[in-house]
Amino acid sequence: MNAGDAENMLLTCQSFQGILFYNSPDRRYKMYVNAMKEKFEHIELFGKPVLFTNYRIAPDTVPENWFVYDLRGGGNDPGIPVALETKVIVNHAGSILTPEQIPFLKGKNYRSVKNKLNFIGEGLTLIDFCRRYSLSIPLTSVAAPELPHTYNWYVITNCGSPKEQIQQDMTLEEAIRVYQDTDEKEKRLGVAKDKIATVDLVHLADHEQRFFGDYQAMDCFKDDPVILQAVQMLHQALGEENPVQGMTMGGM
Repeated sequence: MNAGDAENMLLTCQSFQGILFYNSPDRRYKMYVNAMKEKFEHIELFGKPVLFTNYRIAPDTVPENWFVYDLRGGGNDPGIPVALETKVIVNHAGSILTPEQIPFLKGKNYRSVKNKLNFIGEGLTLIDFCRRYSLSIPLTSVAAPELPHTYNWYVITNCGSPKEQIQQDMTLEEAIRVYQDTDEKEKRLGVAKDKIATVDLVHLADHEQRFFGDYQAMDCFKDDPVILQAVQMLHQALGEENPVQGMTMGGM
C-alpha cells in the first residue's frame, strides 16, 4: 500500500476499550488509540521524558497543550524508528505524546532519533505521567459538569506489596463498608471517574488515617458535586466530622 492509498482508502471505524479499529475490505487495522486512556511506554527522547505508543494517537483525544509526533521506520526495517516527524503515513514506527513542543532545525521537517531514544521499561497513562512529573492534569470531558459521568469506587489494601489486593467497581456505600470491614494495616479508598481519572481520598497506614486533599488540585474532581458530597460522607462515616486538609486521625 502506498501513501496515497493509505490516505484515501475508505475505512469504517469501531471502538473497543479505548482503541479505534479501522476495517478495510482486506484486513483489520488497529490504528488509533485514545490519548487519555492508553497505557503508553515511558521513554526519554532527546534527553526528555515523553510517552510512546506503537500505534497512532487519535487527534480528537489529545488534550490542549499536548503535542503528538510520529516516528518513521527505516527502509530496511520499518519497525525501527529513525526519524521524528509531525506526520508519517508510510513506515510509521510509533507515535510520541509530550507536553512540550519538539523543535525542528530551520528548513527541516524531521529530526534524526538515532541514539536519542531510551526506553525506560514501564507503562504510564497520561495521568500517571502528569503525576510523576508534577504536571497539571489536562482539562478534558472528564471535568465537564454538563456531561454525564461514571464513578467507580475502589479499596486497595497493602498497596505496593506482594499482598496487594484491590476491590473495585463499587458504589461509595459499598466501598466504605469494605474499607471499614477490612483489618489490614494499610488500606486506601478512592474513585475512578469515567474510567480515566483516579484519586485516593482516604488512607490508613501505621495506625494513622489521613484524608487526602489531592482532588482539590485536579480539574476533573475539584468542582464535581458528586466528589464534594462523597468527601463529606467519607469524613462523617470514618470519624472526622470537621475535615481539615492534611490532618491525620492520629494527630487529633
